[in-house]
Amino acid sequence: MEDRSQVISSIDGHFLDVVADLREHLRSNPQDRVTAVALDGLADALLGSILGQQTLVPNEQTLRLLGIVGEAFNGHPRAMLLLSKAFIDRGDHEKALDYASRGLSNEPENPDLLFNHALCLLEVGQLEVGIPEFKQYIELEPNNPWAYNNIGTAYRSMGYFDTAEEYFQLAIKHDERFGPAYYNMAMLCMDQADWARCAHFASIAERFDPMDKNIQLALGDAFEGLEMHETAVQHLVKATLIDKTFVEAFETLASAYADLGMLDLAIAAGQQALALNQDSWMALANIGYAHTRAGDYESAIDYQLRALEKEPDSSGQYHLFWELGWDYFCEGQYDKAEDFTKRALQAREYPDVMLRFNLGLILLAKEKMVEATEAYREAIRYADSIPDGSIAMQAFNELREFLGEHHVTLEEDSDLAKLLKQHGWEI
Repeated sequence: MEDRSQVISSIDGHFLDVVADLREHLRSNPQDRVTAVALDGLADALLGSILGQQTLVPNEQTLRLLGIVGEAFNGHPRAMLLLSKAFIDRGDHEKALDYASRGLSNEPENPDLLFNHALCLLEVGQLEVGIPEFKQYIELEPNNPWAYNNIGTAYRSMGYFDTAEEYFQLAIKHDERFGPAYYNMAMLCMDQADWARCAHFASIAERFDPMDKNIQLALGDAFEGLEMHETAVQHLVKATLIDKTFVEAFETLASAYADLGMLDLAIAAGQQALALNQDSWMALANIGYAHTRAGDYESAIDYQLRALEKEPDSSGQYHLFWELGWDYFCEGQYDKAEDFTKRALQAREYPDVMLRFNLGLILLAKEKMVEATEAYREAIRYADSIPDGSIAMQAFNELREFLGEHHVTLEEDSDLAKLLKQHGWEI
């Protein structure tokens, strides 16, 4: 490999002046092919000298030399391509976008520059511009599964799930062994809480990359959703072995252990997540969930309130409002239970049916019989619209347990008793 000092010495002020003169001559005489070929040859020779046999990520000196060549040759496409790729690898998509734009100004149909430019647009959030550019790239390179995959990812982030799936499937059609598309299909199914399909696609992705921690996490999440907690734990533990600093895996592991009743392990996993990220609201929430499972509602409430202070997203707030409502109910603090349960119901356009049953139970505990009856009426109406009858049965068992523990008797002629009897619930 040529010594970098030799390259630097060859790109001195005099050399740059010569290149500038040649470029000016070519602008005045665009038909002068000899000068055009000479400029191209100089650029290629310099780029070859700078890169040599280098296969590693370019260092700062190499990037500086590429920049000099790019400027000297007015946005030389190959230099701009190399620079855009280097900054994509570094995660600096704004700078990569600028280099790709400058390269495209000279070669507007260079597919590699177009791919980098479109990718950077997606990464900086300009999805409406990036998607058409990827479609333009596909016209030039129709067999690259990454292009379809990236379009699918953009549509998924925009909430167009059906269109996203079409593009992920196109990526798979062009390469049946293209693991990223199977993983993204799994994530798309996760967005829609379709846990069976999520597990299916994540399992296929795992075949191609069994040591990918994110795939293991997706499998863990999917099997948690399917309530196959032991299988979930296996994948989540594997994810933490692949990366011992993988916060998200420890967060979900805390929940999975709690669902299995392994509460000490659940708390330990949550604490490990907190050690890695002290701002993890999910770790706090799942430690709280473990305390709920242990019947220690006071500690559960403490952790959940601390989780709320971390300002989770809307989905996290919904989850915490739900848990706080139930834990305050179990603590006998019915006013706070009602408040948080109503906040949970307001936090989502279509809240889960069980929340509606919880509100009815809380209102009954507060002896608000008319409101409790209406809450149960609405909950039953929603429960009748879904095929899973186990939710209503669980709600009925909790009602019966509450009535028994608190020695409450529903009058047979009360509206609530009639409503329950009408739906086959004999108290």
